[in-house]
Amino acid sequence: MLVVFGGALGLVACSGNNADSTINPTKPSETAKPSETVKPSETVKPSETVKPTEPVVEYITIAEAKEIAIAQGEAPTAKEYRIKATVKAIENADFGSMTITDGKDELYVYNTKGSDRETRFSDLTERPGAGDEIDILATLHAFNSNPEIKQAYLVSFKHVEPEIDPSEYTKATLLEARNASTGTKLQVTGVVAKITLTQKKQPNGFVLIDDTASIFVYTKLASEVKEGNTVTLAATKTYYVNPKEAAASEQVGYKGANQLTDAILVSNDNKVSSFSTKAIESQTVKEVLAKPINEDHTAKVYKSTAIIKKDVQPGFTNYYINDLDGKTGSYVYTSNSGSDFTWLDEFDGKICEVIYTPLNAKCQSGNYTYRFVPISVKAIENYQFDRTKAPEFVNEYYIKDQFDSVYRHNPELEVLTAVNNTYINVNATISYTSNNEDVVKFTTTSAGATVMNTLNSGVATITAKITSEGKTVDFTMDITVKAPVVYETITIAEAINATDATEVTLKGIVGPSLLNKEGFYLMDETGMIAVQTINAQVNELELGNEVIVKGIKTHNRKEENAATMTGQCNVSNAQILDNYYGNNPLPKLAVEKTFAEVYALLGDVNTDYTNQVFKITAKITVKKSPYSVNCSFVDPANPNNRIEIYSGSGAQVEWLTPYENKEVVIELALCNWNDKSMYKCCPLSVTFEGKTVYNLVNLKK
Repeated sequence: MLVVFGGALGLVACSGNNADSTINPTKPSETAKPSETVKPSETVKPSETVKPTEPVVEYITIAEAKEIAIAQGEAPTAKEYRIKATVKAIENADFGSMTITDGKDELYVYNTKGSDRETRFSDLTERPGAGDEIDILATLHAFNSNPEIKQAYLVSFKHVEPEIDPSEYTKATLLEARNASTGTKLQVTGVVAKITLTQKKQPNGFVLIDDTASIFVYTKLASEVKEGNTVTLAATKTYYVNPKEAAASEQVGYKGANQLTDAILVSNDNKVSSFSTKAIESQTVKEVLAKPINEDHTAKVYKSTAIIKKDVQPGFTNYYINDLDGKTGSYVYTSNSGSDFTWLDEFDGKICEVIYTPLNAKCQSGNYTYRFVPISVKAIENYQFDRTKAPEFVNEYYIKDQFDSVYRHNPELEVLTAVNNTYINVNATISYTSNNEDVVKFTTTSAGATVMNTLNSGVATITAKITSEGKTVDFTMDITVKAPVVYETITIAEAINATDATEVTLKGIVGPSLLNKEGFYLMDETGMIAVQTINAQVNELELGNEVIVKGIKTHNRKEENAATMTGQCNVSNAQILDNYYGNNPLPKLAVEKTFAEVYALLGDVNTDYTNQVFKITAKITVKKSPYSVNCSFVDPANPNNRIEIYSGSGAQVEWLTPYENKEVVIELALCNWNDKSMYKCCPLSVTFEGKTVYNLVNLKK
């Protein structure tokens, strides 16, 4: 296929054997007479008559172009040069940034437009891709001493069919591709349903759908296709796991994102078609999230009635696809701080029909979270919930998840007695009974709250009586109460003094959260130690719970730095063996210091201060940018002295921002997780005007 661009360039390209020849403008004496009308095969519209005064533009090689660019310097050439080349790769599909080659040399093209010199590359009806032959006019310059084409205008391009060995690729449906083993070479056809973007909004892949299934294609070809195109690809089946999450992925049984890679574009119809919905399952968001991670659900496409939620955070915006309770859901996967999903803004807070995929899963600390990519969203006007199903809905989304099936200690659990869902206008009242009050008993406090207590070993059936819309339905659940397990534990001080790599079992009080790590500080009367958990149990812990923790006492540091840095003392790979619950007071471990005294310790990384709690007076400074929020503590007596907070996102320090520029009392722990030459800190609490607020980032609020 030869695509010809006429018009403002004043150049004509013809199909056939002369398509690659130098094209000369028409001379005045050669102006076509009325009887010499241009034949249709020459694809030149009447409005694109070649200007007789256009000069001949000579072709140059890429090697010659590079020499001219280097000699030119930063300012682009006034003269335009004509180049024929092959597209090696599309780097930016919006601007038409690409790398071109003539088989000997390569050259980077910063910007490419159509022959009218105005149409952006992304807006061209047809555009070249990797492997295609192009004919361009170009201005040249050197950027950072590197030669490049500053501006290119397409004269024409020829799509070059890729050379593949049909015997190497097995034709397959997308369902067959999903089920194929890693390394299988396949030829598949489907509709590009959604193009995904990496940093700086560059296309890095797309979701492909046919009548049988869907799959993700990780490929630079995403820059060459458009949503709605029907494409045929030759590609290789694989699974992708983030190397940083490999151990955690193996732990939970996640083999990776189901995808195709090394894709070759065999054909593209360049039309916009609707993707097939035959293989799209209708599920609730809760049902999608509950799918076992080891059953390979990534890149499957689902349809849900769901609520879009926009959550603006310091430096980024999260978008969520939530179930009709407004809470059960997951976040939309973005590499651009949410700026690539602003098209969801109009749906914020609305009930919608959402077609989406759990594209991949984030695995860490023995837990996994599906990350969603929306494919299409349509608001449902005047949505009517089936009110006869209100009690079942309340039980499924609000009531039953309050309880564990087995308890060893009394949780003193305050339970819900009323539900008000404004999204679907469901209101309900709930009461509870137990058939064996020697095992489980519900009582009413003086404040009117209903509390569940577990008493003796045994089994009790509890009943939640849910009344909504004049209808009452009973839901039952068996709860088993077992005798506590007796553990042999050591004190936190003994754990701190234990040899690194020793397995320790500790009993202590859940203290404030870690920042930028999954875990919390464990406290007893003898000391405090950082605990890194290997599963999601930390999210179920509350400040003041008494717990049993088992893990490996260690110091985070590189072996080569052992002589000069103590690193971060912690219990790693920790499991919560038991939770005695309770709202226990935190042990009073803080040592009062001046800001200057603690500041003087920051460079002494050869001494381990990571198990100590310091109390200082400081001012909180907040530095915001479009992409981040950073907080730090400043000495009120000497603003040049600053203690940096170890955090990974603005959301982790958001709880500090109400105290910006205020003088507060801080309890903090010094930390050095990454072998740095200076300690940073993890704030444990802030006290201002007599009120203390704790760091609960990882904990149950």
